[in-house]
Amino acid sequence: MRKNIMIVSLIMILALTSGCMITQHANADLEAKSTYENMDEERGHNSNQELNQDMNQDMNQDMNQDMNQDMNQDMNQDSNQDINESNVDINVDQKIEINADGDLIINRNNKSIVLKLNALPDAQILQDKNNRLLLLSDPSEKYQHGILGDSIEATAVTFVQLSEDPQVVGKFFVPTDWVIESILPIWSDWDGDGQREIVLTLSNKTSGAKLALYDELGNVLAESDPIGTGYRWRHALEIAPFSDPEQNKGSQNLLVEVQTPHIGGIVGFYSWDKEANKLKKEASLSGFSTHDIGSREMHMYTVFENEKTSQVLLIVPDQSKRELIALSLKSGDVYEVWRIPLSGRLRGEIEIIKEKGVALIRAIIDDNQEVFLRIPN
Repeated sequence: MRKNIMIVSLIMILALTSGCMITQHANADLEAKSTYENMDEERGHNSNQELNQDMNQDMNQDMNQDMNQDMNQDMNQDSNQDINESNVDINVDQKIEINADGDLIINRNNKSIVLKLNALPDAQILQDKNNRLLLLSDPSEKYQHGILGDSIEATAVTFVQLSEDPQVVGKFFVPTDWVIESILPIWSDWDGDGQREIVLTLSNKTSGAKLALYDELGNVLAESDPIGTGYRWRHALEIAPFSDPEQNKGSQNLLVEVQTPHIGGIVGFYSWDKEANKLKKEASLSGFSTHDIGSREMHMYTVFENEKTSQVLLIVPDQSKRELIALSLKSGDVYEVWRIPLSGRLRGEIEIIKEKGVALIRAIIDDNQEVFLRIPN
């Protein structure tokens, strides 16, 4: 999934060498005080212990030899990997970072090119197949929610063309009474017309958060209804071909989000109604969480397509982050396909890897421990 955008994540690169560092933040959230730390530590423990014991017996001898090759093949197809704010490989001769002053630093052949962009310091940079970068910029302190680790949020989207002489090739601002409450937007060709759209979470003190769809010139193409209350966040996840066979909609692309992931966590699927310029909610279901308050980890979810059935599943944690649940659409409703207990609390990203042609879920739990889970048939 996550097609047409080539993005490289420092976190994923570290994962290829069996190391993963997940930084947890504990900033207070005005939404609600999280209660998941009091969840039962033993929930699902025994079942997942057996899964991991079986897996170690079957896989340990071969996994270290084969996993890097399989993961690299899979991640080349993944369009939602992100460039972390630290040094990141774009190619073998080039590294990109955003420094604390918001400058974009391109290190190439032992030389540094500096673009003074006023970028959001913790923005995760996206790159397309034409070597364009998209990043959030022009930070403001006018909406101090702190969900993503600090009190500043972007107010603009900036595009940079990578070349021998990198240049800013585009920029647009959101309305002055809103901020972009995200560090990782979605940049994807939703309707397949060859032009990418941008999905942003916009927030303000009175209306709360809404989802907004822009073109690259900064024109608003569609919006969702706002939550209606300030300091309530929405985690825009992905655009993917979630199909509902009962609705005969084929492989229609839908946007999926989790509204208020820290207090109730409502998964919602949205279509793009071009006539009404509206993001129309098709279905929703509560009880999920894809983010920790104060964290910059944005990938506590993944999307999986069953090669045999072509069914596209959203895999998300439950509210306690101790189980992974696969969701799909049917007859206009969200329904649970399966769930897998974890042997601890989810602390980092979820991703799909392949080991000898078998799809597995890789997840980071307590103490930065990697676990590998078989996907149920």
